[in-house]
Amino acid sequence: LIIVFLAAPSGFILAIHANGGWAAKISFTILSLLWFLSTLAGWLFAIKKKYLFHQIAMKFSYAFTLSAIILRLLVFLVPRFSNIHGPEMYVLVSWLSWLPSLVLLSLYYFLKYPQLKKTYHPH
Repeated sequence: LIIVFLAAPSGFILAIHANGGWAAKISFTILSLLWFLSTLAGWLFAIKKKYLFHQIAMKFSYAFTLSAIILRLLVFLVPRFSNIHGPEMYVLVSWLSWLPSLVLLSLYYFLKYPQLKKTYHPH
């Protein structure tokens, strides 16, 4: 958890100074906040012994962590299979590195556990 509190501010600072203009900066800023919040939520759920919620939050955290690897893969692949290069490519991959994972994981849990939205009370 200490690493999260050290890495989250540095990720946020890197995000607001990212290449690719405002669109990429917004993408990386949202990603850094989602990563921090999902990891923190997972930890808090574990403390409260809400293990299903802990598992879900940590899977989101893991997906956001993997976005760094996905980004590098996309930076390599997108120019080779499209005519998108330079800043436009960087903006595209900044969003594609994490947004599809967020959507797919959200859909998965929404469909697998439709009752969760009715059962979770944070207090």
